[in-house]
Amino acid sequence: MTMRKKTNIVGLTRVTLNLMGDDYLVTGNESADYIEELGCFLADRIREISDGAGDVKLSKTQLAVLAALQLVDDYQKVIREHEELLQLLREAK
Repeated sequence: MTMRKKTNIVGLTRVTLNLMGDDYLVTGNESADYIEELGCFLADRIREISDGAGDVKLSKTQLAVLAALQLVDDYQKVIREHEELLQLLREAK
């Protein structure tokens, strides 16, 4: 993953990320460094999936969907764990 440019426009950060050979303009309220960190994390996840596929050639879309599914799975597990911890805290009071 490469980052091409960072600009600030009226409080918004714009970063162009290159993922799998394609440029994506990402705009948000977070810092350019944070957006770049997210892009690197995603690129690493996609690379892991691609490397793990062995001889099977996956398209960019397939890689992106599999990465998204893994990340949503991670997110849902964190949400459930958070809810369980909140419940334990309520019960401890």
